[in-house]
Parts: sequence; C-alpha cells; structure tokens
Amino acid sequence: MEFGDVVRLLGRRWLVVLAAVVAGGLAGLAGAALLPPSYESEVNLLFNRQGAAEVTGGSQDLLQRMPTFAALTTTAAVLDPVADRFGYPGGAQELRKKVTAVTPDSTLLLRITVTDRDPTRATRLADAVAASYADAVRTEFGTDSADNPRIVVATVQPGTAPTAPASPSVPLFVAAGAVGGLMVVTIVLMTVTTLRRPGPEDRRVRERPSPRPREPEPETEPDESRA
Repeated sequence: MEFGDVVRLLGRRWLVVLAAVVAGGLAGLAGAALLPPSYESEVNLLFNRQGAAEVTGGSQDLLQRMPTFAALTTTAAVLDPVADRFGYPGGAQELRKKVTAVTPDSTLLLRITVTDRDPTRATRLADAVAASYADAVRTEFGTDSADNPRIVVATVQPGTAPTAPASPSVPLFVAAGAVGGLMVVTIVLMTVTTLRRPGPEDRRVRERPSPRPREPEPETEPDESRA
C-alpha cells in the first residue's frame, strides 16, 4: 500500500481516525496526571578573578577551566555538607542525581539546577548547593598571588520557587498519546484493508466466465409417413 493509498484510507475513515487521536491524547493526559510532579530551581554563579584587571588573559584562563568548575558541582566536597544539613534521604549519592550544572558557551556563568518534588525544598537545596560550591572553590582555588589571583564566585541569580512543575510535561504527553493513537489506527486500518482485498486467485475465479446452461434438445416428432 502506497502513501497516497494510506492518506485516502484515513480520509475515508476520518471519524475513526479522529476518535483514535482523541483517545490517545486523553490516555497521555491521564498518564501525565498519574506521574508525580518534579520542580526545578536554578541558581546562576559568575566567576571572576580578584584583581583580574592587572592579569593578562585572566578571563580566557577562566573560560578554559569552566568545564572543570562545572564538574566540581557534583563532587562530595560540595554535596556532602548539603545532604547532611537537610538530612537528604540517600545522602550525597542520591542528591547527586538531582543536581546538574552547565556552563553556557563563552561565558563565565555556571548554571546549577536542582530537581525535587517539593518546589520550596528545590529552591532551598539550590541555594545551599550554590553556597557550598562557593566554599569549595575558595578551598580548592583560593590561592592569592601576583601571578595567580584568587578566584571569586558571586551569585548573580539566587534560586526562585518554581510555580509549575518541570515534569511531566502535559503537552508533551498529550501530543505523544495523540501520535500513538494515530499510528495504531493507521496500522489497524491498513491491516483490515489488506485482509479484505482479494488475492490474485480470487480475482481469476471472479473473472472466469460461468458455463452456459445447456439448451434442451428439440423433441423429434414421429414420422407418420412410415406408419
């Protein structure tokens, strides 16, 4: 069955297709409602060097080290104090699964995101991780000399309480359900149409002419002249 045939088939059965798409969308909505919501809180940190104006290429050096600074976010030096403070279930090992850190390209910003089922706790955790991170940077990179000025981390955007869950995404679930419903009804209609379509043998049987009924032979009358 070619693409054009499928389109025409769906067009002829548009009510069935519409019902399947709506049913799939409702199923996706129900699935999103059953999943527990997760909230995200974000903190932005800015890196700089104290007295960097006198250091040639100080900012470029920091840019090159930003991936290292991002990896520091999920280390025990940062997360252990936070997990102990909040009594986080599973400790720093479980908290690590809820923390991500990214560095936008060509910037000295570090974006820390914390996910939690409670929006208020997500905000508190994000701020605590940022504070613990600043302490770890001061400990690990807090050297101060003429050739290597001290690295300074400043919070430019503290954590804010999220007003809507980050996941599950209701529009995404509804769209996925609708697409799934369309795929299912398309497969079903194609299968039913293929099964109902006569095969080559059936077509030959239908096209074969039926034998004509034999006409009755005329009755011969007796020859009276021979009597």
